[in-house]
Amino acid sequence: MAINPIGRNYYFIKNNQINNNQPSFGAVKKINLQYIKDHRFHLLPERMQRAVLAELDKFQGNYRAEGIRSLLQLHKDTYAKLADAKTLKDVKKMFPEFKDLVDFAKVSAEFPCITKVLKAHNIQPEDFSLMFLKDLWLPTKLKDVCNKYGFTSPSALNEVMARIKMPRYDKNYTILMQTSEEAGNRAFAERTLLTDTPAIGREALKTARRMAQSPEARAKHDESLRKFYQDPLQRERIGAISKRQWALCPEIKEAMAAYLEEFPIAKAAFAKEGSGIELTKSDRSAIRAFYKSFWDAHPELKKLLGKARTKAANEVSKSWNA
Repeated sequence: MAINPIGRNYYFIKNNQINNNQPSFGAVKKINLQYIKDHRFHLLPERMQRAVLAELDKFQGNYRAEGIRSLLQLHKDTYAKLADAKTLKDVKKMFPEFKDLVDFAKVSAEFPCITKVLKAHNIQPEDFSLMFLKDLWLPTKLKDVCNKYGFTSPSALNEVMARIKMPRYDKNYTILMQTSEEAGNRAFAERTLLTDTPAIGREALKTARRMAQSPEARAKHDESLRKFYQDPLQRERIGAISKRQWALCPEIKEAMAAYLEEFPIAKAAFAKEGSGIELTKSDRSAIRAFYKSFWDAHPELKKLLGKARTKAANEVSKSWNA
């Protein structure tokens, strides 16, 4: 990969090899339908694959022809009828590929915290599945959809999406749609590939420093961390801070306990941990997913816990140094 300057204070990453899992190959010209057909076809939903082939056939393969639609416009036209659907039954009749979508009202009792947040944003359980499907496929970025419903990250709705079998498309397909039009492609390039020189310099320096570390230096650093956490006094101090931190935030513990009911796999993993049973890799992954989802759904509680941590550390330090 070579880095070539383009314009003042900007750099552009040019990859001379095609990677079939990445949406763009140049981020200067818009991504045309022929390129998508030849190199990114597998990222498209099946209905859109048919639409792209039909559009190219209509213009006899001339992807530069006047009037040929971009992938984004083609997607909007293909799924436009979704906007007219009044019920999930209507949707499934128009788009059989969505036949497995479940009405959230049937399972909302399994997700009391999620339901509470939705209702706070005037979204009733019986409307959620249809509204979510329309927002996602008409299309809107998943993150923007979740923000609309009161969540800071899609991870807060991961289990809900799985439970109601919400159909989703590859995230790179979203980028393909954006980059299929020149304005969107340039915006994407500026956001991801074009970066001001000082920022690149800082990141390059950090990377160089990490890469320059010898195996011996890294091993020494790891050993220092191991000794720090194995020190009985340090473990006791860390334990005291953690205990005091949570004592300052009983409302967070209550919120977590309620939220955990919506994560049965993580709940079982916590039970194993409490019983002293060694956790498996999938157990640890479930716990990490639970914490990420909880903090994404409750950013205000995350800030509160951070402040409590600082206060607890100060209190423990004063008592230890007294």
